[in-house]
Amino acid sequence: MRLLYSILISAIICACTPEYRVTPDISGFEMITLDTARLKLSKSIDETSGLVKIDDTFWTHNDSGGEPALYQFDPSSGELIRKVYFKGAKNVDWEDISIDSTYIYAGNFGNNRGNRKDLGIYKARIQDLMNNDEVESELITFSYPDQSKFYSGYNHNHDCESMIAYNNQLYLFSKNWQNMKTKLYSLPNISGDYVASLIDSFDVRGTLTAATLSDDMTELYLLGYNPGDGFDPFVWTVSDWEGDNFLSGQMNRVNITNRRQTEGIVMANDSTLYISAEHEGGGYPILFQMPL
Repeated sequence: MRLLYSILISAIICACTPEYRVTPDISGFEMITLDTARLKLSKSIDETSGLVKIDDTFWTHNDSGGEPALYQFDPSSGELIRKVYFKGAKNVDWEDISIDSTYIYAGNFGNNRGNRKDLGIYKARIQDLMNNDEVESELITFSYPDQSKFYSGYNHNHDCESMIAYNNQLYLFSKNWQNMKTKLYSLPNISGDYVASLIDSFDVRGTLTAATLSDDMTELYLLGYNPGDGFDPFVWTVSDWEGDNFLSGQMNRVNITNRRQTEGIVMANDSTLYISAEHEGGGYPILFQMPL
């Protein structure tokens, strides 16, 4: 009986653990520890999966299975301020948020198993978000031009958890479970149904989970981790790109020693990034500061 039990447990573990086909080489990059200003966040946002800054407060959301809502919190105390629902929206798997001067965008495009055919982005006015507990939203739906097969496991390159708004377009950075690279796609920021445009790809040596631009839009920050035995987070800094091909720019990587599932990133000022991490097994979600 004990042998049978052991076999069953092993089978379950194998079935639930993603099969990673590539082990990225992360040697040769700068290594830092985020050992200052760790802040516990409310357990209401235990699966924080995106960050934006509006005025002096931050906004985040939970990912798959969470409510179709954004949460406002104080980055100095971690205190939750408000929750704002998107009317009629669904949170199949919200994975990142971004803003421009007028709108906030919530990416309902998490696709761990590569089988979704309902990828979308919700768009709402920032002014409505600041003044109401519920907001109307528009929906942008899309598909990938290079996806013809829909999967049932992690061995694919059509997940996405990273988005930025830039020059009246939305840009998505894929989370490639199979080859640990990323692909850059663009979409109009206007409601409708689109086939995304594939721009370029880059070997990020891991899986991307969030993206953010500096206030002057001259630097891009890509957050991710190396999946496998725990999490090994990293940040890519991108600058001097050509046109809208961010992956053509100068790319610099920093590895982070804190082994947390890092999911959200935002630039607070010229010298500091903030990174959020999920609760992981019943603990608290955490907000880290990363000096630039």
